[in-house]
Parts: sequence; structure tokens; C-alpha cells
Amino acid sequence: MRIIAGTAKGTRLEAPKGQNTRPTLDRVREALFSILGPKVDGARVLDLFAGTGAIGIEALSRGAAHCEFIENDAQCAGLIRRNLEAARVGSRAEIRQFRVPEAISELGDTGRSFDLIYADPPFNFEDYSLICDELTRYDLLEPKGILIIEHDSRMSLSDCSRELSCFREAGYGATCLSFFSARQEETDSQ
Repeated sequence: MRIIAGTAKGTRLEAPKGQNTRPTLDRVREALFSILGPKVDGARVLDLFAGTGAIGIEALSRGAAHCEFIENDAQCAGLIRRNLEAARVGSRAEIRQFRVPEAISELGDTGRSFDLIYADPPFNFEDYSLICDELTRYDLLEPKGILIIEHDSRMSLSDCSRELSCFREAGYGATCLSFFSARQEETDSQ
């Protein structure tokens, strides 16, 4: 697994041993960043269920201003730290070793918000609406920000949130990326 583009292009990232962490495939990362394009440059990024940190590190390599990595597993948190050092982007990153719900609450209490939020929960995760609801409850997504959830392609998340609108779903084999933004208030055109 390598960083695809940017200042850290070609940097090899460590991956965990075993089956508990499922790193995002290079082709899925490449497609994600192709879709996001210039939105990454200067963005504040939140990488939830960060695993290896590949998504956040790729964003930093492509010009994101800062990335917060949320990973509960101590071994994965150490792996992210080593991957940040290898990519030489650690000065613009922070790793928080928390469960995602507690991390969202803590970040919300600090008043932080993000331009891009990426969530890659385990494929057996079931409560995607909880992620959307908590992120909006704590105003963690900037008004023009984008939430991307990686999930099993056999399911659709298009209706998983009352507060966020799913504007795109893109499938890549067994993986799907669902893109959300704040719902736009319907305005009277008169």
C-alpha cells in the first residue's frame, strides 16, 4: 500500500497484520481523491475509524491543511504514527485514540469543524445513521463540507440521515463510497 499522489507520493505505508483492519484499496483511494479533486487542498480533514491512516495521509500529501485521525485500537494508532512519519506529514496531524462516538462528542465540545470527514467503519457496522446524526448534532461538518462513508456495496446509505443528503454513491467491487452534504433548505424561487 502506497501514497498515490502529492508530496508523499510513493511512500510505502505499513498495514496491520490479521483480518481486523481492512485498508482501503489503492484504486478506491484513487477514485475518492479524483472525485474530491481540489476540495482537498487546504481542507481540514477528519478520518474516523482510521485504521492505517491511509485516507488522511493521502489527503495531507495532496495539500490538506490538517487531519485528525480517530482510531480506538492502540496498535493501529501506533501504525498511523509510523505512517505519518514515513510520509513526513505528521506536523499537520493529530491522532486521537478513542471510540468514534466519544471522539465526535469531544471534538464537538471543542468547537472544531471539518471540510472533509471520512468514515470507514467495519463492514459489520450497522448504525450508519448514528455517525451522520452525531456529526450534525455537534456541527462537525462545515456547511459546505462533505462526509464520505465507506461501506459494503450490497447496501445503500442514501436514506440513512435526516440532516444530511446523500448526493453520490460510487461502487468499486465489494466497496461503496457514499457522499453526503448538508441538506439545502428549499427556497422559493419567487
